[in-house]
Amino acid sequence: MWLAGIWQRMTAPIPRIDLFDTDGSPLALGPRLHDSGEATLFQHGDAPDLLIKLHHAPTEALRDKLALLPDLAPVDPSLDTRHRNFAWPVSTVYNSAGAAVGVILPVVPGARSVIAISNAKLRAKRAAEMDWHYLHAVAANIAFLFERLHDQGIIIGDVKPENILIDDRALATLIDCDSVQIVGPDGTPYLCTVGSEGFTAPEWIGRRFTEGPRDIASDRFGLAVVLYQLLTGAHPWTGEWMGSGEPPSRDQLIRSGDWPFKPGARLRPVPGMLSLDALAPGVASLFRQAFIAGAKDPNDRPSAAEWHGALCTALAELDVCETHSHHHYDESLSACPWCIRVKAGLPDLFPKPDTPRDPFAPLILAFERALARGDTRMAVDLWRGNPVLARCEDLKRLIPQMRQLDAAITALDQWIEAYARVPQDIGELASLVEDFPILSDPSLFGHEEIDGQPIAETVKSIADAAVTIPPTPYQTIEITTQPAQSVTAIRPSPVAAPAQSLDPLINDCVVSYTIENGWRGLRPARLILAVEKSCVIPSLTLSDEETGDCVLHIPAQRLRGATSLPFDTPDGRITLILHTTQDSDKRHIKINGPSRRARTLGITGAVLPLSTQMA
Repeated sequence: MWLAGIWQRMTAPIPRIDLFDTDGSPLALGPRLHDSGEATLFQHGDAPDLLIKLHHAPTEALRDKLALLPDLAPVDPSLDTRHRNFAWPVSTVYNSAGAAVGVILPVVPGARSVIAISNAKLRAKRAAEMDWHYLHAVAANIAFLFERLHDQGIIIGDVKPENILIDDRALATLIDCDSVQIVGPDGTPYLCTVGSEGFTAPEWIGRRFTEGPRDIASDRFGLAVVLYQLLTGAHPWTGEWMGSGEPPSRDQLIRSGDWPFKPGARLRPVPGMLSLDALAPGVASLFRQAFIAGAKDPNDRPSAAEWHGALCTALAELDVCETHSHHHYDESLSACPWCIRVKAGLPDLFPKPDTPRDPFAPLILAFERALARGDTRMAVDLWRGNPVLARCEDLKRLIPQMRQLDAAITALDQWIEAYARVPQDIGELASLVEDFPILSDPSLFGHEEIDGQPIAETVKSIADAAVTIPPTPYQTIEITTQPAQSVTAIRPSPVAAPAQSLDPLINDCVVSYTIENGWRGLRPARLILAVEKSCVIPSLTLSDEETGDCVLHIPAQRLRGATSLPFDTPDGRITLILHTTQDSDKRHIKINGPSRRARTLGITGAVLPLSTQMA
């Protein structure tokens, strides 16, 4: 026994007296995990959930950047303690001279790189259950990572699939975050000085990455390449060279704009390559936009938010093959493209897994995705509407947390109702915050807005305003007696004053509305009402334009700014229209609606941003 103790002490990692963390504590290096031309990655000797990355010859600018990174971490919206969207440095590593030489990073357990699941052969060996639905969920989550970082002014720079890890729940985590481009507190840009062939935007090919800062447009190109490779299994510039001379390098092809699916391109698709026709029309349209229009003008490349929206819609519109339940395809297609490939003698890109897939897998993936995105309302909606989630063994750990989130949404809805009813009553609104302190937690309501600004900011500003209202000064009230007077009836004057309407609905009221598609069976659709100025609206009805069937009833109420109202996504194709419930109320309100296509649910590409409708 005592010999074992001695052996453990002899083999335990020994702290390095020349390496220290931000707090000045010596660091112990564990096994060497990976070595690149610029840095070496080690297991943390004292913490198995941490890694230590040491740069070989950091420049002065890189040292300054490494020292700043832990304090410039982006806000991670994930509500799941087991998942982080960004494996951001948690501490800087210093040498004995006090110079920054590396960072300490969190481990991302149980994950594999995008490369492992985008390649059909590797996927079949390691993760056959990762079907077309799963890949779309992964793609949507990757787009969300980019969207979140870009919203916070962070440029990834070195975009490549190796730097994006995916777990079994289709959740994505960005690693190698010490290489990103950030702006310091004083406005100094700290560049990403590396890039990867095949993923670098054409305007940066052949240039030094130290020339100056990159912009969001360069990230958008890399994102499109990663998403294309994930969904199709091939790099976008893969094909047979039909031009003169030797085939150009991949970067040369990118600069030339010869994308195989561009009309007149000198690079053509090879037999067996997945066609754009197998993709959802909205997603295929974005690839054309990124690799044709975006090759000429970087500003034409789809944003991460556009990718995220199109992929979520495509995910919701996947059908299941009647012959092979493990085959999924877009509902706009007349037949399963994977079965067609097999009949043509091509390999099945999504073979039948050894074990049947959980029939609730799409629901679970959607719920996990909502938590990772910090979408409290969607997570609560799915949890409330699908009791099976609470019975899933892996999700039982979330029951206490979901009770808290459920209470948060209930409190938020009460606050929104009070705000719509009496927006000027700061005292009542502030008292609700006192009754429900959870309303002051901005991390729970990142996807909620009111009056065009995040609802957490509105809640805080009203609570602050209530605190700053000065108290009513004390006044002495003098009571005096007056002699009694007889009261006589007062006759109305024969000259009447100009009539004023007491009906608040008579006031000018202009309401605009849009409709957001839901995820059929997973997330409700939404009616978005917006007014330029506060007004009281009459009772309204959202109904089927053809049959007149009511889909959503909106009672008379006061509106300010924008209001989002959920409703169940109807089955099949349906065109909706908003109108007054009573014909007599038409004179009290003007309703501005979107185009008929934007009011139609149940068709691919409906109710999408304009850019996603460009086919």
